[in-house]
This record gives sequence, C-alpha cells and structure tokens, in this order.
Amino acid sequence: MNKQGQLMQLFILMIVAMVALVLLGGLWYGWDLLDDKVSDIGSTSSGLNITDVSNKTIGAVNSALPILRFLAFGLIIGMIASIFISNYFRRVHPVFVVVYIFIVIGAVIASVPISNAHDGIIEAEQMGGKLGEFTAVNFIIANLPIWVAVIGMVGAIFLFAGIIIDRNQGGSF
Repeated sequence: MNKQGQLMQLFILMIVAMVALVLLGGLWYGWDLLDDKVSDIGSTSSGLNITDVSNKTIGAVNSALPILRFLAFGLIIGMIASIFISNYFRRVHPVFVVVYIFIVIGAVIASVPISNAHDGIIEAEQMGGKLGEFTAVNFIIANLPIWVAVIGMVGAIFLFAGIIIDRNQGGSF
C-alpha cells in the first residue's frame, strides 16, 4: 500500500482538535443545562420528587462529565503521537521531505484562522463558559500555529529518520 495522502495529518489534527473542543464542550453544556432544568421541576401532583430522581440519575452523569476535558486532550495527544509514529514508519522518496515542508507551511498558515476563531468563541463565552474549562485543549488551540509548526518539523525529522533507516537496510529505492 502506497498511501501518500497521510502527509496531510496536520490538517486533520487541526480540524479534530477544534471539533472535539466544540462537540465535547457542547455535550457538557447540554447535559448541565438538562440537569438544571429537570432539577427545577420539583414534585409532581402524584408526589414523585423529580429533583431527587434527577440528582440520582442525570446529576450523577453530570458530575462525571469533567472527564471530557481529559478525553479531548488525550485525543489530541494521540493524534500527535500518530503523526510521529506514522512518519517514522512511512517509506517515501526523499523528495517528499521537501513536499512535506511545504505542507507544514500551508498548515501553519491554515491554523491561524482556526486559532482566531477559537479565541472568538472563548471570548464570547458560548455554551455557558464550558469551553473555557478545557484548559489544556484551549492552550493548544490558542497557540495552534506554533504547535503545528513544531509538530510538523519534528514529524519531518521522523520522516527523514525513517528514510535513513530504510536506506541502511536496503530499502526500496
């Protein structure tokens, strides 16, 4: 299999980081809103205490949702590790290192609007401020151009190291 399309992993990383932040933050906000609204119902005419039921069901799930911050951060760290590992084991012609450098430059340029959009969303305090609680993910996305440049350059080093190792072992060139 000769899958050269994986050189675009930096673009996928940027998109997944932003989508994970918004979707997981939205899930947390929605569940928190649901918990508040159901808890405010009180008792029904039949004597059923909805607040108590809500605290035992929805409230229990709601108290576990801060783990979504670690899930989003783990997803991003896992994607960064996959970029390094796949670049190391990918066997490409050395000319693709130059192409990869141009892809990194394009990814850095494309990361600026994503970082600016993220700043706008955080400053507007959308979703009840829940997005602001994803501190590690917010740090990565706020400095996304720097992260993309560093990940891209380290990925290029891994890509080049894989080429050197392949050449020493009688590779396919």
